[in-house]
Amino acid sequence: MPFTACDEELVVGDWPPMEWETDVKISSSCISVPTEGGIFVFHCKNYENIWISYAEENGTFLDPTPESDWRALEGDWWKAKVEGVTMTVNIASNPSAEKRVVEICPTAGDTFHPFVFEQAGKTN
Repeated sequence: MPFTACDEELVVGDWPPMEWETDVKISSSCISVPTEGGIFVFHCKNYENIWISYAEENGTFLDPTPESDWRALEGDWWKAKVEGVTMTVNIASNPSAEKRVVEICPTAGDTFHPFVFEQAGKTN
């Protein structure tokens, strides 16, 4: 059902994609994380309020809780936090030889933008 607002016709569920400002290098929709970990900061440019929809850590699906106001979520080796329109992801160092992967998906309603972080394992 279309809505009319400010002389624009909007269709429910037809939300523009989230636009981001970041210094993070994204290659093939994946962020390569060094073994020593790091902090990654993303600013949403076209929505006034964002939160975390979900995360998937090495194949395990995680939901934020109402207690976190859907603005914080963490796994065994990473943390994601949203403040206003800024999402900060902190990834710990990887002492194992195994590769680790986490997908963190912020949302602004009916638009989503998953970020995939891949961290190589420690080599001898």
